[in-house]
Amino acid sequence: MELALRDFLNQNATITSPLPNFAALFSSFSENMDTIRQISEQQETDRTGITRSKEQIKNDLINSTLDVSDKLTAYAKMTENTVLEGEVWSPKSMLRKSHGSLLANRALSLYDKAAELREALAAYGITSEGLTAFKNAIDRYNEILPKPRLGITEKKQATNHLGQLFAANDRLLEKLDALVKIVRTAQPAFYKAWTDNRRVIATGTGTLALLARITDAVTREGLRGVLVRLTHLNGNLNPVAARFGAVVEKTSGEKGIFRVRNLKPGTYTALLSKPGYREQTITLSIAQGEMTEMTAEMERA
Repeated sequence: MELALRDFLNQNATITSPLPNFAALFSSFSENMDTIRQISEQQETDRTGITRSKEQIKNDLINSTLDVSDKLTAYAKMTENTVLEGEVWSPKSMLRKSHGSLLANRALSLYDKAAELREALAAYGITSEGLTAFKNAIDRYNEILPKPRLGITEKKQATNHLGQLFAANDRLLEKLDALVKIVRTAQPAFYKAWTDNRRVIATGTGTLALLARITDAVTREGLRGVLVRLTHLNGNLNPVAARFGAVVEKTSGEKGIFRVRNLKPGTYTALLSKPGYREQTITLSIAQGEMTEMTAEMERA
């Protein structure tokens, strides 16, 4: 791929250095590759960091809620208040299955009841300091709820930048192709190795038509090994009727990213499949000379 091509050129600098402007073009290509790597790594680190932060805050709130629930339940049993006992009963399994505002609302309901009965609950271990800590845990959880979506928005912006960098490197490679042909006769072994490396990147030259990333719907982590089958619909939006359309198959990489060059303009279906996940079909449009971006979240079967 591009990294292998860069290594190949570094190893053959004595052949390429005399070529006009080759060094400057190759330097730009290498800088773009470094930026692509940095963005990809940062994109994954930021996203997983946000997710782990939310999980830790959620676990803290679950533990605090369970503690208050146990103490309220003990008070309700001792006072034979069956209504209160039913209201505050919050098993850990139920709390773990609560998501988003459901958990926050449940915790806040328990906080309100505990605050109302603060003096009577002193003997059961409910203190003003403990209630303050419980309320802080609720507030922290409410604050973190929107942040994963913000992280996804930032990830999409980074994906846009990645697309621009890949497109820029495509243009640089076209120029490098032209320069390498200058030594085709004088350096046949080098030229053959160059063309072999270029075939790994793409069959022929062309612009980036589709940049996509596939993630796990729960963990938001990039999914490697997703088979993507792109079918051109030939003007017919019925995938069955278009079964004889052109088909391109790709497999997502380590970060869940895959790229496709030289797609014919038109409407496509993208069939996503991976063992252990539900198949998913997405309809997308490819325009002449423009890059289409696609993001998909796959659910476990």
